[in-house]
Amino acid sequence: IGTQKVSIEANQSGYLLASSNEIGVEEGIPVNNLSWKTGHLVFEETPIDSALLDIAHHFRKELSFESSVKEEITAEFQDQPLQEILKELELVAGLHFDTTRTTLIVRK
Repeated sequence: IGTQKVSIEANQSGYLLASSNEIGVEEGIPVNNLSWKTGHLVFEETPIDSALLDIAHHFRKELSFESSVKEEITAEFQDQPLQEILKELELVAGLHFDTTRTTLIVRK
């Protein structure tokens, strides 16, 4: 197995494509990658399953889907608690959530 290296500079982010083990660098840092520091989550016409991955990561939870989710969301959250964000998503997308200490469970 070979090793690959990339150099990341200021205002860049790195990525790994699991399907091909390709690594690379792109300009800019997606706002949600810094949510741990800023408390700011932003979604613009984002598939809800992708948004929920960012939300689960932000709150250090695993994500479990018990139903498929196809909708998209446009929303912005600033320093809101998880339960408040989930209440908004319940209203907007008709989803239901359960949380355990470690997992966010999503169902229709």
